[in-house]
Amino acid sequence: MIAILRLNFCVQVGKSHLMTLATRKPRRPLHERVAARLRNDVLSPLQPGDRLRSEADLARQMRVSVLTLRQALSVLAHEGMIERRHGSGTYITDHRRRKGVAVGTVAFGEQNENSFQTRLFIRLSERFRDAGYRCRCYVAPLGFLEGWAELAEDVEYGRIMGAAFVSMNAESIQIPFAERGVPYIAVGPSQQSVQLDAADLVRSGVRHLVSQGCRRIGCLQWMPTRDIFRAALAEHGLPVVEQWIRRSDSPSVPGSGWRAFREMWSARDDDEKPDGLLVTDDVLFRDVAMAILNSQIDVPGQLKIVTHANKGSGLSYPFPVSFMEVDIDEWADAMVRKLIMLMNQKPATSTEPTVDYIRAKLIPAGAVASPYVEEARTIRTEPLVGNDS
Repeated sequence: MIAILRLNFCVQVGKSHLMTLATRKPRRPLHERVAARLRNDVLSPLQPGDRLRSEADLARQMRVSVLTLRQALSVLAHEGMIERRHGSGTYITDHRRRKGVAVGTVAFGEQNENSFQTRLFIRLSERFRDAGYRCRCYVAPLGFLEGWAELAEDVEYGRIMGAAFVSMNAESIQIPFAERGVPYIAVGPSQQSVQLDAADLVRSGVRHLVSQGCRRIGCLQWMPTRDIFRAALAEHGLPVVEQWIRRSDSPSVPGSGWRAFREMWSARDDDEKPDGLLVTDDVLFRDVAMAILNSQIDVPGQLKIVTHANKGSGLSYPFPVSFMEVDIDEWADAMVRKLIMLMNQKPATSTEPTVDYIRAKLIPAGAVASPYVEEARTIRTEPLVGNDS
């Protein structure tokens, strides 16, 4: 009986040991661990052109053999972080060539090549390369955390010196940039960011509509600008009609702009309508424009419009529209300047969050000719047939 119990005990211990071995992560080779220590402890304080100490000194510091030390140096040389000159020694290379700047974004839905996201992503890559930096691009599906594994590895191994993100929350990908001394910036909410000055866009848009004689102004938005819009109306002594302020949380969802406009247009029981409309998102306005055509509204006679737009998007509408236009090249330049400044700071990252703002420029209706304006009456002759919902 005792022998059987001992046998069962040994079998259970053996199973437990095998399960531990199966789940244990494989240990990195010694020379790779030494290379990681060299990146963080030896190379980080040095400047391009500095010479490393002798291999014997470094081997003693790392407490490894000279052979292992040479293998670790070979890893760093392959990454472009050091340059080994025969008969002279080992030197630090230019950081712009040995490390890369990461540019990342998420993929969701159909990506339009003229969209703000795609164009800014491409501009950033071009601008960093023009400034002499190696640029590494990363794209992962929205919500797929494992898609950022390559970037996480590059940050861990010291291959990235800074990162710029477009149309995504950089904190959500859970990469320890701060711990690795890697500064990053983003378009949206972030410690360091470059954002659209939404308050200025709203105030300027309302001011223009007032200058055109509008006294009953509505707003369709996806940014949280309701309070700013109310204040802008108050500055001009205009009434705030809450039913004419509509927000869409998902402007890229087909039909969201259509629904928002139809709800606003039919909101008042007394059948009073806005004579001015501000739309704070160009994607949202695509559906809004279709709803305006379907409702056979006379623009600009019955309704004057100001909408956000991205310069160079190529969008045209079959009625006169004033634009609050954003220059994507200006946005990219601002992000590049900001990240280069952060990368050159000592220490590399700043604990104080800062936001730089990009302002939209007013382009009055008629300043840019649209090939579709002359066809507007033909398009309006018959209402579109479809579900208003």
